[in-house]
Amino acid sequence: MRVIPLKLRQGLVSAVLLVLLLPSSFFAIEQAFYRQLLTSAEQKMEVHMYAILSELNLVDDKIELNNNTLAPDFYRPDSGLTAYVTDGQQLLWQSDSSLNQSFNLPDIELTP
Repeated sequence: MRVIPLKLRQGLVSAVLLVLLLPSSFFAIEQAFYRQLLTSAEQKMEVHMYAILSELNLVDDKIELNNNTLAPDFYRPDSGLTAYVTDGQQLLWQSDSSLNQSFNLPDIELTP
């Protein structure tokens, strides 16, 4: 029976661990980062949504915002941060940042 030297066994174990553990740990870290990024974006959108809802007023059956307490990007054209208010069939209000863009109502049924 042939004896495998200790250094060779250690090298083989290290190579196997590198081949198996490193990619799986990179994948797990990437997935955790992606989930955290999504959670952060959802929380940001929720804050923006509540800020818009708190500032909306109905004046003569039209939606108006009280004051400029929203994020400045909502008022800067083509900033990438846009907001739309619909009643399900038509667009009722849109932020100044979305004036140069077209908006198509989605075909999904939203439940209250």
